[in-house]
Amino acid sequence: MPPGDSYDEWLSERGIERLKNWVAAGGTLIGLGQAVNFLADPEVGLLDIAQETTVGSPEKKKDEDPSGKPKRVPGTEITSPEQFEQATRAAAELPDTAPGAILRARIRTDHWLTAGAPETVNAMITGRAIYTPVKADRGVNAAYFESPEKLLASGYLWNENRRQLAYKPLVVVEPAGAGLVVGFTADPNFRGMLDGMNLLFLNAIFRGPAHTRSAGAE
Repeated sequence: MPPGDSYDEWLSERGIERLKNWVAAGGTLIGLGQAVNFLADPEVGLLDIAQETTVGSPEKKKDEDPSGKPKRVPGTEITSPEQFEQATRAAAELPDTAPGAILRARIRTDHWLTAGAPETVNAMITGRAIYTPVKADRGVNAAYFESPEKLLASGYLWNENRRQLAYKPLVVVEPAGAGLVVGFTADPNFRGMLDGMNLLFLNAIFRGPAHTRSAGAE
């Protein structure tokens, strides 16, 4: 699934169900970039990770309705431009958009997806998507970003992004029924310039099906 943010519009509920059934029957599904957000959507449930909001955003209250919008709120007075800016700020903001930087990620050398790759790879990061690591009982973080001090390989990255991206997943692998879902949180094929990332992508394509429990998925 190439990078894109409209899969929920392109696929009907039936299409999503057929996709999940195909994976469960032994298919290998690979999501790149923004497609990971679709796979991680709780209504899709093919990746057990979640996109993060910015550090310090308040959590949703348990007594809010499903939309997150209470029926009534306490009255307030806005007496300055500063208070207006604060009042109009989103309750749960996404991290600032990365303008485009090459970041280092460390790989798990004992996983089939990383076979033949060096201990670290570089990935081009743009946008604001940052994901939680997958839990050990649900999958494997086959590649994850370096510490804040070692993260930046080239370019510029906001300090807040650098701290929040550290140790977050670049590539996750999760079993789904008899099949597998591989999520690249950044496009491994960006302009065909990132040695190491292309190897991980090819491993996902050619080695992934060998690690499913069914070779007959269609």
